[in-house]
Amino acid sequence: MRFNAAVEKIMPEVESGSNEPFIIYRDDKGEWQSDFTQNQYGETFDWVEDVKLTDPLAATYTGKDLAKASFPAVYDKVMMERLHGEYAALTLEEVTLKLEGTINFLDENIGYLSNEATDYLINMDKPLAAANAMIPFSLESHCPENSYYNEAKAQEAINAIEAAVSERMGLSKPKKKPTIQEKLDKAKEKAAKHDTAKKEGFGDKPKKRDERE
Repeated sequence: MRFNAAVEKIMPEVESGSNEPFIIYRDDKGEWQSDFTQNQYGETFDWVEDVKLTDPLAATYTGKDLAKASFPAVYDKVMMERLHGEYAALTLEEVTLKLEGTINFLDENIGYLSNEATDYLINMDKPLAAANAMIPFSLESHCPENSYYNEAKAQEAINAIEAAVSERMGLSKPKKKPTIQEKLDKAKEKAAKHDTAKKEGFGDKPKKRDERE
């Protein structure tokens, strides 16, 4: 199951504001799942702890927690919970100002990323680290011109993530620079086409209105 489908599965609970807890997680095969975590007596199933060992970023919710939110809002909420889980598991030595800026930036801007970008990131083992690596500069809050709340800088970060995801997914490839020989061959081909056009009368200047038949 894809992440989209796992979220879609729990949307009736979100829409009804249910108090019944459920968990969204990746199983040991990398498939996304969403399941209720308690039986009819309110007892938590034993397998829930096993799930959290397999997927340390898995989190439990109720429909009420998500406040009857829309599908995109639930998607973003669950995704950010996973990113915050990844951040919280880091040691003090692993937390950098750049990483802090990235998590703050994503908190404010996750909804502006394309579906392709979020779908790509959510399937990474460490989506926060992946996003952080895609942004080639720091979004530190103490530096106004580079801060995550600087709209221009935030847009630059969004563009950087989108470009990185597109390249990795093969949606766009960097253009190959032509060699000197390729440039010479292209120039010769262009000159030959020009000569042919002149012979066939296509290279002459357009006639004035009163010269046309």
